[in-house]
Amino acid sequence: MATKAIYPAEAIEAHRAFIARRRFARPGEEYRTPTDEEWDGFLAHFEKRKVSIGTCARAYATPCVHFPGRFRRVVR
Repeated sequence: MATKAIYPAEAIEAHRAFIARRRFARPGEEYRTPTDEEWDGFLAHFEKRKVSIGTCARAYATPCVHFPGRFRRVVR
């Protein structure tokens, strides 16, 4: 069974305005087109971390909770 979240239009508009303000405040060079090497690395990151229940959806370059414990480094 699927669920669907419904948000008021004001919440969506406020979020879009927030994103627009953030983009305006950040340097333009951060919005460049990635190189082929960068893009391949980005895609490979997700290809390597597919799990049997689907794709591991986590932030790019962060540790995977699905990796066995022996492969993870403990941060103290």
